[in-house]
Amino acid sequence: MSNLLQKASIITTPTAYNDGKLLSVKPVEYYGPELVTNGDFATDSDWTKEAGWTISGGTANFSGGTLNKAMYQAVGITNGKTYKIQYTVSFISSGQVAARLGGMSGIDEVTATAIGTYTGYITATGSANGNINIEDNNNNFNGSIDNVSVKEVINADFDFTRGSSATRVGSNGLIQTVASGLPRIDYSGGVGHILTEPERTNLFTQSETFSNWSNSQSTKTINSGISPDGSNTATKVKPTTTTSAWAGLNSPSLSITSGTDYTFSLFAKKDEYSYIQVGGSTPKFNGSFSTIDLSNGTVVYESGINADVENYGNGWYRISFTQTAISSGSGLAGFIAVYNYPPNSRLQSFGGDGTSGILVWGAQFEQSAFKTSYIKTSGSATTRLAETANGSGNAATFNDSEGCLMAEISALANDSTNRIISVSDGSGSNRILVKYDNSSNTIQGACSAGSDQAELTYNGNIKLNSKVAFLYKQNNFSLWVNGFEIETDTNGTTPSGLDTLNFDNGSGGSDFYGNVKQIQYFDTTDIDLEELTSWDSFSDMANGQLYTIE
Repeated sequence: MSNLLQKASIITTPTAYNDGKLLSVKPVEYYGPELVTNGDFATDSDWTKEAGWTISGGTANFSGGTLNKAMYQAVGITNGKTYKIQYTVSFISSGQVAARLGGMSGIDEVTATAIGTYTGYITATGSANGNINIEDNNNNFNGSIDNVSVKEVINADFDFTRGSSATRVGSNGLIQTVASGLPRIDYSGGVGHILTEPERTNLFTQSETFSNWSNSQSTKTINSGISPDGSNTATKVKPTTTTSAWAGLNSPSLSITSGTDYTFSLFAKKDEYSYIQVGGSTPKFNGSFSTIDLSNGTVVYESGINADVENYGNGWYRISFTQTAISSGSGLAGFIAVYNYPPNSRLQSFGGDGTSGILVWGAQFEQSAFKTSYIKTSGSATTRLAETANGSGNAATFNDSEGCLMAEISALANDSTNRIISVSDGSGSNRILVKYDNSSNTIQGACSAGSDQAELTYNGNIKLNSKVAFLYKQNNFSLWVNGFEIETDTNGTTPSGLDTLNFDNGSGGSDFYGNVKQIQYFDTTDIDLEELTSWDSFSDMANGQLYTIE
């Protein structure tokens, strides 16, 4: 793969991030051309000087006494881009001088109070007016400056946003909380991937203590075991000796809307007893249920519910199911029943000893057709806000006439929405797409150049990890998946003005929600697509496609 890595213009993998940034491996940060003219002040020209500023002897000078006066020059600042600002203070006797992008607030500036060279990085906002300003900064500056420089910072890092904390599975296998503004590198399945999800609210208000869940022929005790986040916060549910029908917990009542999909999930672990039954309560749901053997995570009986069981290690399983509400109003969201044998019906007679049971933790109830990552609550419903990752690269990174966009991805669910990774000009008119299609739950590669030019489709399980590459060139488009050429199109033109790589459709919609193991962009079609999309090893393929190796 070394030759392919050398040819790639952009490589993004789940390796590094900081506040507000998802960092790419390639390209390493470099800078655009110098934007300042006469930054060395060789001549008294090219700068507009307010009162107190002069240019002479190869420096710009301010004599003090007139506050907040500037010298400035139009350098063509573009909002949203980041710039490296640098200048030298060659003499100073008092005060403070500052460099800023014109019109921006005082916190976005590079300040100096002593002789030396100063460097800063500023991202232009909507208030930037296109100038570089050098000003007295309200501190009675008396001194001289030289070698003013402004250069655009070129890299393929993504601007990342999420206005709330969120959880992930860490490299140690435990659920961890990630602060707002930080991307999530999730290790579910053992291999790190970038996780992005839509906004969701956990409507259960006591997700770990179950304090507002009602007992039915059972008791519960909190802090009775090590939970999936490594803390002693698991709750034990224990059937009592007086049980005549079923023993467990009923969820609290919630406001339910008829015809709406809701997903119920919780973590469960075998203790003295081995079986848990989960279901939707009547009358808001139809009372269907599913029984799971917690000794191995298998579903042993189903009645109207197709439960999903995910192994989180250390004996913990996350169980989830989705139901559509059949009536509106306040009602129970669901129930948990505990058994020591595999029942066929939750109405079977059963007796417990009041001390034996199972462990539960992390209950979640969300208005959604699929489960999302765990949202902790402790007294009120809690919302995890949506994530975005946009703004990678620039016009110099991409090639309008030919190229290839590759992504190794898996979907969160077959939820019939468009989820797109794009290279575009900032609009829906000129773009290259790798996407999950809303009408067919398929993987597609597509090209638009004023109008749709090519749309190639792969019909496969989108929840499995797939290596997808879409190649574009005049009258030459092809879609490759997992080492095979899926479909081609030999008629169509290529887009113009490509300048950014986004986790959306290029114009702000259809955000990509899913798992991303890598993204690569090539500004050439001279690449081996079979090698690019093939698995590196048999075990890599088996893990990606959820095969069982015996």
